Amino acid sequence: MISLIYLYYPTTQEMADDFDHYTNTYQIYSKDLNNCQESLATSDVINWKQHLQIQSTFSVCVTYEFCFVFFLLVNSNQEMFKLSSMDPTHAALVNKFWHFGGNERSQRFIERCIRAFPTFCLLGPEGTPASWSQMDQTGEIRMGATLPEYRGHGLISHMLAVHTRALDQLGIPVYNHTDKANKIVQKVSHNLHHIAIPHGWNQWNCEPL
Repeated sequence: MISLIYLYYPTTQEMADDFDHYTNTYQIYSKDLNNCQESLATSDVINWKQHLQIQSTFSVCVTYEFCFVFFLLVNSNQEMFKLSSMDPTHAALVNKFWHFGGNERSQRFIERCIRAFPTFCLLGPEGTPASWSQMDQTGEIRMGATLPEYRGHGLISHMLAVHTRALDQLGIPVYNHTDKANKIVQKVSHNLHHIAIPHGWNQWNCEPL
């Protein structure tokens, strides 16, 4: 039986910055682990001269970061604030509160994600996002946050529920990861009956020699 392998990556024009690991991403999908290993060893598609990240749900080694992975399926009818989609002009706000961002490259990455994928936010009284949820090129819900002055009211829980329902209607599997130190999101995930993946979420930052 032939086991198919799928490799997704941006165009070479988009991956012009060798140090932009937000953009320089490759997704390898296969039911056969050996296919993935062979692709990494022999593929002439991956530019190993660039800074890149390897992400996996298996411990494999490089600067290492471990996070918890949660799968999400919740129902919520609670209406809070004004539900809206994100705008590219909101990228700076998201970047400010994203644990893995806070730089120019991450802000450009966030803006591209807002333009390309389903996003949701709750607009506060000022008409700006009070809480938000985004999606990246891997299909993962990421970069969600709530402004400090609105925390403690369940906004992020509601945000995740809305985003989940929308993706579920599109037939997109829903998952997310959170940093080991982010106890708040871990508690939210537990309260919303997320299913934790045993091996977690692993990331290795690779730099060419």
